[in-house]
Amino acid sequence: MFENGFAQRDPLKLQSQGSICGVIGGYLPSFCQCQDRANYESLVSCGVDLFGYDTVTVVMDIAPCASRAYVDLSVHDSKFGVKYDIGKVAAGTDEDFDIPGLSIDIPGVPVSAGVVVDVKVDGNIDNLELQVGVDACAQIPVWGKECGSDLTSELPVWLLDTTFNFGNTCSGFQQKKLPSA
Repeated sequence: MFENGFAQRDPLKLQSQGSICGVIGGYLPSFCQCQDRANYESLVSCGVDLFGYDTVTVVMDIAPCASRAYVDLSVHDSKFGVKYDIGKVAAGTDEDFDIPGLSIDIPGVPVSAGVVVDVKVDGNIDNLELQVGVDACAQIPVWGKECGSDLTSELPVWLLDTTFNFGNTCSGFQQKKLPSA
């Protein structure tokens, strides 16, 4: 039933669910919480454990029903006092975001690795790919930039990594937006 901490369900069959969390909830890891909001958006908060060194909170405001779907992201860390707003990442984006001031020490290596959030939002209401993961990258002498995802299957820590169909869910939002005749 679970693989890599994710419930195995068919996202294209979940389109009849009446809420955004109803569609994505089964694909979130156990350390994430989802709350539906107004305007057919959802607020997802995930406490990501970075190998016992630190826990960072990634907050995602997911808006698949917007005229151009987006995920508004921020990263919070109380240990280092970091609150970094990545901002809105719209459909058609595939980018890695370095989080300034947030790094973890690598045992046995004389460098620290900066926390990076990998984000891909692509497609449309009926076929929306959402990928959000937490990775760590470092400048290694001689090798250059290396990320944990290049070295281990444990990174990135995926918060979302699925293609969803929000067609029926968003149709209710689209109908509410239309002026009455």
